[in-house]
Amino acid sequence: MQYYSVTDPTSEIKKLALSTLRWQWQKAMGVFVIIHLAMTLPQALLPHIAFIPTPWVAASGVPETLWEPLAPDLQLIFILLAGGPIALSFANLSLLIVRGREYGYEASFYGFGNILRAVGVWLLMLLLVSMGALLLIFPGIVLAFVYSMVFYILADDPSIGVIRALRTSRAMMRGNKVNLLAVKFSFIGWALLLGLINISIDGLIGMFIPENYRTVADVLSVLLTCPFAAMFYMYFNAAHAVFYEMALGTRRIGFVADKYMMGQGPGPYGGYGGPYGPYGGGPGQPFGGQGGPYSGPEAPYGQGQPPGGQGQPYGPYGGEPGQPYNGQGVPHSGPEQPQDMPEGRPYGGGGQPDNAPKGQPQPPDDER
Repeated sequence: MQYYSVTDPTSEIKKLALSTLRWQWQKAMGVFVIIHLAMTLPQALLPHIAFIPTPWVAASGVPETLWEPLAPDLQLIFILLAGGPIALSFANLSLLIVRGREYGYEASFYGFGNILRAVGVWLLMLLLVSMGALLLIFPGIVLAFVYSMVFYILADDPSIGVIRALRTSRAMMRGNKVNLLAVKFSFIGWALLLGLINISIDGLIGMFIPENYRTVADVLSVLLTCPFAAMFYMYFNAAHAVFYEMALGTRRIGFVADKYMMGQGPGPYGGYGGPYGPYGGGPGQPFGGQGGPYSGPEAPYGQGQPPGGQGQPYGPYGGEPGQPYNGQGVPHSGPEQPQDMPEGRPYGGGGQPDNAPKGQPQPPDDER
């Protein structure tokens, strides 16, 4: 499969990502909050498991004081097992948003429905990136970008194999690593702002909650910072998804999302506006669909057919209905056609100019 080098300005990619969020940011925010809580709440609770005297801990037969050294291991186990499904849920939701597809709150846990592949891809990717980082830091960073599209690929094709998903990401990122780095680096200001908010909230919580209530403080910190973190991840992942779409060749700069594109109602150009542009078409179709004035990249007035089908402009002079200058000599039998042209004028049944008798060709002007 052919992939494309994304050379569009970073500002335009981010602008397009924002335009896809414009009409659905409240719903998207809610789903991102759920995914973020599923990722952060367990990590906030696991370090304090030694101090939670639950019947389950007591029934384990292990003294409570021995749970404390296990807390970092439990966090690591959680990251290894849940990191892949959560990353797949982020990628799937981002693609649904930028493509204008319908989704519900069950999308928060989409990755857990394909947990085996998600965990397999996640572990193998972590292994490769870690091996690169052990050699030198730079190879690890490069490999992280090489495999940065793997969860978007898995969201697009849930049946794809782990190795094939990694190879596909590597092929897609050939020539795109620096471009994606520029997009990600452009969010550095947002990331610093988010870090400042987290530090401020942690400081305020520390002022009012005693140290022996640290579990409560950590959970409260997660809950208060979650909306800001979800907003950041929503914008960040939408830009990543737009980049993925551009690398596939299914999206380009210049399409401004509106409520017709986002499935809010019938598009002004026919169908329910496609996610790839304002030119109508059904959901998920870049140009096609019923009634789109641009049913192909350069085929106005068609029904999603290549040039030469019904309703195509500039077809042969004569022949099939729907082409300009049909068999009855009536120009423009599609939209905006005059319907009262006499037979044979201005082009006869055989497509001859100058009122020639029907079916008899006329010599060129230079031979008359």
